[in-house]
Amino acid sequence: MHSIGLETVPYTYDQGRDFLAARDIIVEKDITLIGPTTGAGGVFHGAWWYYFLAVPFALTGGHPLAFYYAITFFALLQGVLFYVFLKDKTHPLLGLLFLSMVAISPYFIRTSVFAISSIMTLPFILLFMYALYRYFESEKLLDLGLFGLSIGMILEGEVAFAAFLIPAVFIAALFTRTVKFFLGSTQKIAYVVGGFAIATSLRIVFELKNNFLQTKALWLFKDTPGTNDVTYLGALKDRIPLFSGYFKDIFVDSLEPLGWLLLILAITGIYDRPK
Repeated sequence: MHSIGLETVPYTYDQGRDFLAARDIIVEKDITLIGPTTGAGGVFHGAWWYYFLAVPFALTGGHPLAFYYAITFFALLQGVLFYVFLKDKTHPLLGLLFLSMVAISPYFIRTSVFAISSIMTLPFILLFMYALYRYFESEKLLDLGLFGLSIGMILEGEVAFAAFLIPAVFIAALFTRTVKFFLGSTQKIAYVVGGFAIATSLRIVFELKNNFLQTKALWLFKDTPGTNDVTYLGALKDRIPLFSGYFKDIFVDSLEPLGWLLLILAITGIYDRPK
């Protein structure tokens, strides 16, 4: 909030482009189906980011700082809600640990006032974990739908992140022998796919209207890279240290060992699977 009060928030080409897109949705009634560009030519992030920005634009008549207030408000809201979930379902101290990490984390502080489509991944990563917990607890199909929805919305917020997450989910399911638990019936598959389809519905319509432009662009990326002149393997090699850096940036330097300890504990937790 300090940077918002001083009006020193980031306001570059990307922010201006996205804010204008939000304006066009409200003022020009432009129903856009696709969002900002990615590093791969012809491939885009999702349009939900623009619709999120359209809400504070409509409520404030387009005040530039309204976008940042909205981002900060929802960053606070998602932190509080996940704290309540952890407190009620696990232990109050775990909830406090989560809030403490968020409060002093360089990454979370920065993203709470940074207008970029990738911050759309944060609430849906939390929803992803919440839906997984609920499904392991009760095996309700609705939670499988939320699981699929969260993965789809993560894809819409940050394509590169989802490109790692989706294979990781399937590999983890194979490794823990829980594939049937998640996809063991037509009904289960329908809920997962249905949730994913709802999240990616605008992208699907865009693909159908534009002769599968992004699908073709992804296929051609191996021969004709976009803004980053690399192959698929090169992009993978670039992203691995980038995501490692994101993880380390969650913790202040003095608490980085705690971060790796939590990761190890999380990995060992995959053995506590349903029978």
